[in-house]
Amino acid sequence: MGTNDQKSKKEEEHPMISKPSRLVILQKGYHLLGSLVFITGFSIGLVLCLQLKSLHMSTSKTQQQPLWSTLLFNHTTTVETKQELQLQVLQHNMSDQELFTRVSSLSSSSSSWFGWRHNNDEKMVVKVAFMFLTGRGLPLASLWDKFFEGHAGFYSIYVHTNPSFQDHYPETSVFYSRRIPSQAVYWGTSSMVDAERRLLANALLDESNQRFVLLSDSCIPLYNFTTIYDYLTGTNLSFIGSFDDPRKSGRGRYNPQMHPQINITHWRKGSQWFETTRELALHIISDTAVYWGTSSMVDAERRLLANALLDESNQRFVLLSDSCIPLYNFTTIYDYLTGTNLSFIGSFDDPRKSGRGRYNPQMHPQINITHWRKGSQWFETTRELALHIISDTVYYKIFDQHCKPPCYMDEHYIPTLVHMLHGEMSSNRTLTWVDWSKAGPHPGRFIWPDITDEFLNRIRFTDECAYYGHDGENITTSKCFLFARKFTKETLEPLLRISPAVLGFGP
Repeated sequence: MGTNDQKSKKEEEHPMISKPSRLVILQKGYHLLGSLVFITGFSIGLVLCLQLKSLHMSTSKTQQQPLWSTLLFNHTTTVETKQELQLQVLQHNMSDQELFTRVSSLSSSSSSWFGWRHNNDEKMVVKVAFMFLTGRGLPLASLWDKFFEGHAGFYSIYVHTNPSFQDHYPETSVFYSRRIPSQAVYWGTSSMVDAERRLLANALLDESNQRFVLLSDSCIPLYNFTTIYDYLTGTNLSFIGSFDDPRKSGRGRYNPQMHPQINITHWRKGSQWFETTRELALHIISDTAVYWGTSSMVDAERRLLANALLDESNQRFVLLSDSCIPLYNFTTIYDYLTGTNLSFIGSFDDPRKSGRGRYNPQMHPQINITHWRKGSQWFETTRELALHIISDTVYYKIFDQHCKPPCYMDEHYIPTLVHMLHGEMSSNRTLTWVDWSKAGPHPGRFIWPDITDEFLNRIRFTDECAYYGHDGENITTSKCFLFARKFTKETLEPLLRISPAVLGFGP
């Protein structure tokens, strides 16, 4: 009875609360507690998710860029944006001196490009700058279009041609609107070197260009893009032919008036066509304070380099002529070039008249006969070396003053410069094959009947050579040449026909 009295008393104290209403309040309390638990758990989960995502992004920034064969890179919208910017860069109205001055102020550092680089969450990759030095267009353009097909974002293209020549590449061509501000070039004069430096400087403006390849209009690639890319990017050295030639065509071309800046011991001969790293390219084009004289082959090369350097994403620079062809598909060449820290600039000591015989004692003491080198004009270089090439403020002037025919500046300037100052940055060989089996001042040319599977494979796998990867490992490879020249216009049809089976690209 006491218990019932207590219940009645409580009900009297809270007359508005009945038993059913207490049950409802209890149920609402459980719902409120559950909601608080859910919200708290969800908040903790969200914070953890964001932390894990941030950790993943931070970790991904340190991942090393793989070679082309394993590279997954979604860059469709990025490529479209960059192409618009590159077109604006190529349409500049800077003089050579203004161009070289701007490029010489750029950093030669390329370490951040050999891996993932994030700029506003954008993934960047190393690019190879293909620089075509030509007189009147590219007769093998269709072959090169097939070579580059499907690899946008991994290469840059720069064309130096006669200013009076009007090209008409379709908008679908990789050569469309890729012409840099050019000047007339005359074989055997300083205009050849000027053109090379011009190409390098333009390519160096793109910081992602780390390898630079100089090609002619008769060059062809000997491998697909992947093979050539791996080859070039797998080493820290450039490929510039440079040798001491004691013959009349070597040391016999030396002019004693180059002394004391360049003496006979400095004098070298080499192929005009080089492949170089970015660092060496910067050294080559750095001659801005004393740059003077008429347009020349070297000026055209420097002009190409300078224009390519305007695009900071350009990290490799390839000089090509209108007779050059790729010997592999784009992926192979891209991996080759970006797989190394070295440039590819042919440079050797030719004791013959066509080597040391071209040395002028007036170059002494800055350049002596032991420094003199000869090499291919067609090079592939890193961004760092390209900056060195266009930043040369001493040796370009010496060559321009004292290297006159039979001394040909485009065969000696870059090979000698790299040998003297930046030899450790070059593989000391060119990646552009030419046929010197016949006597004469120019390499052999190839016509329709020459184009066979056996002929191209003989070029592609003729020798063995050393290839230095980023880790410094010395690898012996049979891929010694990525490009070949001189191929005439009539070789285009047979090249397109056999390129899918032999070169790894095409229809």
